[in-house]
Amino acid sequence: MPRRISRFTLILVEVSLLLALILALDLQPFLRGGLGWQWSYEPAPLVRAVPLIAGTGIYLVGAWLLVKRTRRAAPVLIWSAAGVVALSLAVVLLRAETCFTSCSPARSPAS
Repeated sequence: MPRRISRFTLILVEVSLLLALILALDLQPFLRGGLGWQWSYEPAPLVRAVPLIAGTGIYLVGAWLLVKRTRRAAPVLIWSAAGVVALSLAVVLLRAETCFTSCSPARSPAS
């Protein structure tokens, strides 16, 4: 018998998706920072987003299969830890240009 998803969970997912949409489409620039400082809004090229999108899909399908097929916690925890590392690297790849230019030693105040 399939388990029903609680109303609270559905509301939480809907609010999260709405916030993600507002941030992605830059509908409210104040959410990028206010009071004199803001993150610049420069969407990354779609080509750089492909590893993150694919990685998220693989992670979700793998997690779903593990949860459905095993009752042990160890495989799910290992998958979760590996997913955190892989998705973190995919995010760094997505924003690599920004990260590596702003974190460059050549741009530090000490040089």
